[in-house]
Amino acid sequence: MTVAATYVAIVLGALAACSVRTAAADSGTSVLATTPWPMFGHDSKHTFRSSLLGPTTNHMLARTRLGNIINSQPAVSADGIFVFGGGGFATVGVRADGVLLWRTPVGAEAKFSGPALDTNGFLYIGGRDNKLWKKVVETGEPICKRYIASDSDIDASPTISVTNPDRVYVTSDFHLYAIGVAGPNECNFVWQIGNSNGVKLSTFTKSSVSLADSSPGAGDSMGDLVVAAGQVVYRVHDAGSSASIVASAQLDGRTKGPTPVINPATGNIYIGDVNGRFYGLKPDLSSRLFTRQLCNRIVSSAALSPDGQTYYVPCWNGELHAVDALTGAERSGFPFSKPGNSYRAYGYAPSVDAAGVIYAGGKDKFLRAILPNGTERWESKFSSQLVGPVIVDGGLAIPAVDGFMYRFCPDPNPKDPPTAVHVCGFTIDTTSP
Repeated sequence: MTVAATYVAIVLGALAACSVRTAAADSGTSVLATTPWPMFGHDSKHTFRSSLLGPTTNHMLARTRLGNIINSQPAVSADGIFVFGGGGFATVGVRADGVLLWRTPVGAEAKFSGPALDTNGFLYIGGRDNKLWKKVVETGEPICKRYIASDSDIDASPTISVTNPDRVYVTSDFHLYAIGVAGPNECNFVWQIGNSNGVKLSTFTKSSVSLADSSPGAGDSMGDLVVAAGQVVYRVHDAGSSASIVASAQLDGRTKGPTPVINPATGNIYIGDVNGRFYGLKPDLSSRLFTRQLCNRIVSSAALSPDGQTYYVPCWNGELHAVDALTGAERSGFPFSKPGNSYRAYGYAPSVDAAGVIYAGGKDKFLRAILPNGTERWESKFSSQLVGPVIVDGGLAIPAVDGFMYRFCPDPNPKDPPTAVHVCGFTIDTTSP
């Protein structure tokens, strides 16, 4: 056997062994993982807030070269693997100590779509190849994929269902899909909104699906699906084998990027439009709490404060607004802005830690930590635009368009043994790839 053939045999054998482990771990259900940041927006209501504290200083560890442009927010597993979708027709996994663990291909770049992680150790991500992918978090090994022939790119990030834990939801252009992912087989269509019956979303969307509660404030995420497209916010009922639009609210302008944010305490829904208006909507979409003209253009999602009373809204003109959740009034000390900055990344949002500190990376290539009173705690300058930050225990990780991942975490303890390096809130065994 030649050296090349031997190498191929080793690789195939490793993949086969991994496939056996994967099948054994697949319970036939998909439940959102309980990790520091398991999906785009942190949770199924897309609050972009964490129960952990972020970094108090701008101390940065060595950066990790990902090799390709990154435009989407990563997710992080319970054992400290940061998973990215990006350019170069690949997804990548980076360990918390900065080691690039794996890079596995997809049919085209996962431009805006971020991964969602489940408790079985799988990730779900969409791409510009019109496919939803299911992969193994530890290795990046593909398990199945679903090609959506009727649409173009899947720019939205998937959401794992709670009511029906055999499926994930994803939008693509005019359609909303439920994709069955139970078992290690080909991912299958369950239903779609936008098919031969003529029902469809009003126009193309980058909005991810947020999950309402069975009753406002119940905290179970077992209610209707909430999604935005064009000038409309929809409530969609998943009946199991089919779905229907049960309510909708017309906005004054188009949404092009933001995902609806659901307040966990009240069930109220929040989103901005391209005309710079920010909306608070009742849970049943029957009426508005308020409409607030903030700026010239909003293409980003809002983030929620720890007490649920304030929304932080990034604007195209670089202003970061703090809006009262019930009245839409501006909080004292805001808007926060810096000359030359803007927030122009579709679907982007700042992240908020347990102390209410807002972490925002803008077009001016700065990452800033902003206190709830509107003053700046610290800032760091980079070589390119930054993407969505994710908060871990005492730290933060953020990818950038320059193809690097940056970590703002304390230095590992030099006395840590090689098998137990403590970094970014994780204990990493550096002897194991």
